This record gives sequence, structure tokens and C-alpha cells, in this order.
Amino acid sequence: DIEVVGQCTTVSIDTSLGEDARAEATSICDTAAKAAYVDDINSIRVLSASGTELSQGIKGAGCL
Repeated sequence: DIEVVGQCTTVSIDTSLGEDARAEATSICDTAAKAAYVDDINSIRVLSASGTELSQGIKGAGCL
């Protein structure tokens, strides 16, 4: 599930990943960053199946 939240400034990506899948989440974030940073979008969040943030990206910087 992908949503634009925070007054249309953040792309939030819900996944079925487990809590230990940070490398996979960062890969998803990096891929999304190639297309997501348009208009007012300035950050990306990738969430685990339980809603924990696994990775975050900021416009102009890599995903962590």
C-alpha cells in the first residue's frame, strides 16, 4: 500500500516485510526515490508489516 501523507510531502510505503528486513526496505526506498521526489514530496518512509519504520529517505540524501 502506498500513500502520500503529511500535507502531500511524504510517500509512505506499507510492506509485508518483517522487522529484520532493513536492507530490503532500504532497497525499496532507493527505488522509490528515483520517481517519488516531485512537486512537494520530500521524504519516503518504508514500513514493516507491523507498521515499524524500516527505512527513510530525504530528498537530496540517500535512504537509511
